[in-house]
Amino acid sequence: MAMSYQGIRERMEVEGYKVSDDEFSQILSYAKRKAKVSGKEESYLPFLLPDLIREWLIRQAMNQYSMEMMEVLRN
Repeated sequence: MAMSYQGIRERMEVEGYKVSDDEFSQILSYAKRKAKVSGKEESYLPFLLPDLIREWLIRQAMNQYSMEMMEVLRN
């Protein structure tokens, strides 16, 4: 049974966690793989998605910071 996760995305956006459509699609795919590997059903995704959205954005910020620092050190 396919579920709609747009409501979760909208709640996260209200809290300031905004991702593009492409990013959300990637996060959702990752969440489904992670749930499957953990032996969880799709009903677990509403609990998993908010954390994965936060982690995605934190990881993006850390990657951007690291790239900028490497550029500073090169110059």
